Amino acid sequence: MQESSLNLQMKGLIEEFKGSQKMASILNSAWEMFHSFLEDHELPPGRLEDINPRAMARFVKHCRTLDMDVDALVMKLTALRTLLMHAGFQASTLAALTTPTRRVRGKNDSNGKHTYQRQFVEPATGLPAAPNPFDEA
Repeated sequence: MQESSLNLQMKGLIEEFKGSQKMASILNSAWEMFHSFLEDHELPPGRLEDINPRAMARFVKHCRTLDMDVDALVMKLTALRTLLMHAGFQASTLAALTTPTRRVRGKNDSNGKHTYQRQFVEPATGLPAAPNPFDEA
C-alpha cells in the first residue's frame, strides 16, 4: 500500500529535527496517533496545510475519552503542536491541541518532599475531572 502524501510530508518534517532518536520516536508516535484519528474519524486532507483546526479539537476530545494518562496526553499534544508549528501552522490555530490541567499537591514522600500530580480540569467548571487519589476518605 502506498503511503499518503500527508504521511510523507510529516516524515520529512520529523527527519528535519536533529534531536535524539528518542525525540524522533516521540514525534513519530504523536503523529501516528493523530493521523490514525484523521483516517478513522475525519476526511484526511491531502496536505498538512489543509488540516482543519476543528479536527484538532475533536482529536483532543477523542483522546480524553480513551482515558489516557494525563502526562502522556500532554506529551503527545506538545509533540504534535511542535510538528505542526514547524510545518507552518500559527500558534493561535494550534491552541485547539491543548487540554486544561492543573497540578494537585499530594502527600509528602518518605523524604518529606512535596509530591504533585497533574489532573485534567473540566473547562466549564474549573474542577478536577476525577477525584484526587491522594485524598483520604
